[in-house]
Amino acid sequence: LGLTTDGAEPEPEGDEGEEAHGETPHWTYEEAARWHELAAEFSACGEGLEQSPIDLTGSVGLDLPNIVVEYVPSDATIVDNGHTVQVNVPDAGTLELDGKVYSFLQFHFHSPSEHTVEGDFWPMEWHFVHQAEDGSLAVLGVLVEEGPEWPAFDVIIDSLPFEQDVEDIVYGQVDLNAFMPDLTAAYHYDGSLTTPPCSEGVEWSVLQASITMSAEQMAAFTSRFEEPNNRPVQPINDRTLEKDLSA
Repeated sequence: LGLTTDGAEPEPEGDEGEEAHGETPHWTYEEAARWHELAAEFSACGEGLEQSPIDLTGSVGLDLPNIVVEYVPSDATIVDNGHTVQVNVPDAGTLELDGKVYSFLQFHFHSPSEHTVEGDFWPMEWHFVHQAEDGSLAVLGVLVEEGPEWPAFDVIIDSLPFEQDVEDIVYGQVDLNAFMPDLTAAYHYDGSLTTPPCSEGVEWSVLQASITMSAEQMAAFTSRFEEPNNRPVQPINDRTLEKDLSA
């Protein structure tokens, strides 16, 4: 999960973690194990005890309140920020989690997946990033397996920018509902951004149901980057991983 912002508050953009206050120090996924050494503001990447991603195993099954999404079709922009392809849809609606409302900001991909399930990676994972009025973040993770193409991504692929770091329009409205599986039961845990500065306090929900994309669809995104763009899984430490049993 990564961030970039236009406003006063750090908002999620490109990945989950680029801040708007000045330039973010350069980093790569190859050096993920030493992100905390690259800049003082990246210290949480090495010292934090609630880091993301994690392996989704050893969960506690609970009947949790349903995630309530109220998404509406909206205009969008798209950017290749050098780490991922990010689609900004600031008027796309809201997510309500445990009574707290978060406004949608952007979604972006990681390949292979950042979260693993019982140690297994998935070919791709999409992160749907939301922000509450107090600045706190909630991220919805959607795992992808190879299979039939998922039509909603076609408009995104058709709109992929030619240049890096140039924000272009998406040629058609984006309906976030079309990117989701039918079942929205999820794993929940307290985590962090998965890119520097690895800030904690992020509410994570990784859907138990997955979607499919064709190999060609996934390659349209992954072929833009020379290296995988997933952070290795982090220790769960004393956190509880909850699994919603209400599906």
